[in-house]
Amino acid sequence: MSKKAIINLKNEDNECFKWAITRAVHPVDHNAERITKELREQAETLNWEGINFPTPLKDITKFEKQNRGISVNVFGYEGGIYPLRISEQPEGTNHVDLFLIANEEGMQYYCWIKSMSRFSVHKNLKMNIIYIYVEDVLIHSDLKVLLKNMLNIAQTMKQ
Repeated sequence: MSKKAIINLKNEDNECFKWAITRAVHPVDHNAERITKELREQAETLNWEGINFPTPLKDITKFEKQNRGISVNVFGYEGGIYPLRISEQPEGTNHVDLFLIANEEGMQYYCWIKSMSRFSVHKNLKMNIIYIYVEDVLIHSDLKVLLKNMLNIAQTMKQ
């Protein structure tokens, strides 16, 4: 499997939570960031009833209750990585750690944290850039670009 610490699924909808969870439950050796026909079929095996997209933190408890055996923690970043939500479910067969990127306007985006031990974040507030490092290799930068993509997705979904 790829040694990437964080998997940023390349979705064109507002269902990043669904794709991150599904990929964590069904990891692949190559191109883990792609949303394939197989991943879409795997997502259908999980119960998404009543889950809103984009997914607020409060909906994750409902998701866990509907999908026994999956526990979900969510982490954010502000001066360091910190927990936003720690599952009250005992770690199940499938334990998932997610990284939530959000802005002041309420836009949010979930990524799957594949390896917490390889994951570190550095932020440059003056330039509005976020750097995500995996074993000292930069894998993502420019928070503005990520948030702009999220805004484009949201606008497309409204049409």
